[in-house]
Amino acid sequence: MYLEQLVRKIENSVLSRLESTRSLVVGISGAQGSGKSTICSNLQNNLVQRGLVTLTLGLDDFYLKNSERLALGKEVHPLCSVRGVPGTHDINYLKATLASLVKADRGSKIRWPSFSKASDDRCGHDKFYYHEGRVDVILIEGWCVGARSRFIRNLAENEWELEHDPCCRWKEWTKNAAAQYESIWQEIDFSVMLFQSSFERVIDARWQQEMDLLKRSGESQFQSRSDVVEFCQHYRSWTRGMCAYFPSLADLVFDCLDGYSYTIRKT
Repeated sequence: MYLEQLVRKIENSVLSRLESTRSLVVGISGAQGSGKSTICSNLQNNLVQRGLVTLTLGLDDFYLKNSERLALGKEVHPLCSVRGVPGTHDINYLKATLASLVKADRGSKIRWPSFSKASDDRCGHDKFYYHEGRVDVILIEGWCVGARSRFIRNLAENEWELEHDPCCRWKEWTKNAAAQYESIWQEIDFSVMLFQSSFERVIDARWQQEMDLLKRSGESQFQSRSDVVEFCQHYRSWTRGMCAYFPSLADLVFDCLDGYSYTIRKT
């Protein structure tokens, strides 16, 4: 199936779970290049056309500020300064934002952050997202949405980790940090996973995203594909863990094929 058909499949599942008294929280996870941002945008548009107040919370927008991650890099381990893995998000900010949106009424006014990957830092308040009133459907999207602490082991699982974290201080830190996310995942009523078959596909898709960003904004954090390969190593174990364990927890799972086409793995 193509992206439009996939969106319609998710839309029907969302509509069947709607409640009149509470916002429906939908989690959408998938590695870079799986299409989750486009899917959320199309899904949101479809639901809005049906008269449902719908918005998307991007997990990436809740990354810690660059200065906060640099401080972690000094206090815990240098790898903590690189955004990506559990532990590099402002999880309390996300939790408070989600709670406010779920209980929002007609008089509610809620702001939440926006993150610039080009500058690797949180945007100014003038670029924050803003919503007034209640919400029918909240989409939470991100590559590690649904990740549990048990998905990775506290040991080096590849040569890169052996070289950069031989004592596993960083690995232990991110594993422990993931436990703080689990109370948020418990608020998700319906979860979708976009399954990538190999880590090489993730790297290719991330590099393509970087080139697209350069064309749009004229800015880029990475200068070459090898820079992207190095960056992606930070979340290699987590990506493996998500692929190994999350399909059994998700309500709907799609395999990602070439050309943004998909097949249903679990429904």
